[in-house]
Amino acid sequence: RIMKRMTEWSIDLQHSHCKSIMLVAGREGLWKEASRLFAKRIDPRASGLTPVNIDVSDPIGLYCIARHAQEQGLDPVEIVLNGVLNMSIVCPSEQGRYVLAAGSALGQAG
Repeated sequence: RIMKRMTEWSIDLQHSHCKSIMLVAGREGLWKEASRLFAKRIDPRASGLTPVNIDVSDPIGLYCIARHAQEQGLDPVEIVLNGVLNMSIVCPSEQGRYVLAAGSALGQAG
């Protein structure tokens, strides 16, 4: 609902907005919706070449992807590392941080 309102009001959806929405969705157990939102943000074809700022100690987007993969019975490592690959395509200089964030997300997801 929040994203719909922002679109209606022509408000640009920033990473901080997405992070807040993903936190709420995660608390509600809506891993599919949260991971789709993050996947859109890191897809170079969908969002252009905008680097994603990932907090290594709290990588909520990658965590949501890992939890959704677990829910679906998929390998979370493969899915999260595909996300890291997408982010690294956009910003290769941040690849090391993205890999660390992936490790943190996978560790938190279990």
